[in-house]
Amino acid sequence: MPVCIWCRSEHATFLFARRDRLGREMFSYWRCERCGLVHLEPRPAAEELPRFYTQEYECFQEEEGNWLLRWGQRRLWTARVLALRRYFPRPGHVLDVGCANGAFLEIMQEQGWRVSGIEPYPPAAERARTRLGHAAAIQSSTLEEADLAGPYDLITLWDVLEHLPDPVAALGRLAGALRAGGFLALGVPNLESWDARLFGPSWIGWDAPRHLYLFPDATLREMLAAMGFALVASRCLYGGYGAFIVSLDSALQERYGERPAGRRLRRLAALRPGRYLLWPYFRLAEAAGRGPIRTYFCRREQAGD
Repeated sequence: MPVCIWCRSEHATFLFARRDRLGREMFSYWRCERCGLVHLEPRPAAEELPRFYTQEYECFQEEEGNWLLRWGQRRLWTARVLALRRYFPRPGHVLDVGCANGAFLEIMQEQGWRVSGIEPYPPAAERARTRLGHAAAIQSSTLEEADLAGPYDLITLWDVLEHLPDPVAALGRLAGALRAGGFLALGVPNLESWDARLFGPSWIGWDAPRHLYLFPDATLREMLAAMGFALVASRCLYGGYGAFIVSLDSALQERYGERPAGRRLRRLAALRPGRYLLWPYFRLAEAAGRGPIRTYFCRREQAGD
């Protein structure tokens, strides 16, 4: 068992094995007995990871041809843009790590921001370039290999930190790319969420082998402080319906497989009326800090703070 990347403990507890929902391979999750950081072990080698990010992966799917889906996706991104606006009286330079097809950066660009992105999946990076035009600097690269040409006023990682092979080193590198007083905004799967308790191993937060780490709230706060970030706010801001439906679909598929009853239940669960019926659950979970994704807004501390 490898040493914990955060607290250096050599002791971890086995949680469960999880099948890749986009494939057939099995992977195991372990929890550090000292700090609670969850990690995948064993995990694919760095050169093997790209094959688990196929076109079927939700972040790479396009919303073309479905105006309702486009509206819904834009609404989710806009909620994040509005949350960020309170910290920025004027636009600046934003770097989105794991920018996928550039949907978030497109809205930021419309708001007057200078936009840059990093996306390791080449087809998605190319779509982002097409979407944003030549004014945007989009690198088709991993964060570890990217050229961070800051200083940036804002760096965002929407559902990205859990994918990185060394999140501690990544936070340190990003801190160095921010101007003093600049902001880091990141969203990660919420281990304390109601969805995690409801769905158990079928919860989308356990997205093996793409999610290499999952972070207890207290542990991530410690990491951010150690890397020079002051936590300004932490709340559940987005992802309720989408995460719930993917988790439910995964649970039904594991229970019923491809039997007709399973397929019918999955189609029924995805119907739009379900979203309205579940709306009180999503709102209560967000208000209680128990939504499926927790968002952290952090300011890079200046020397002497």
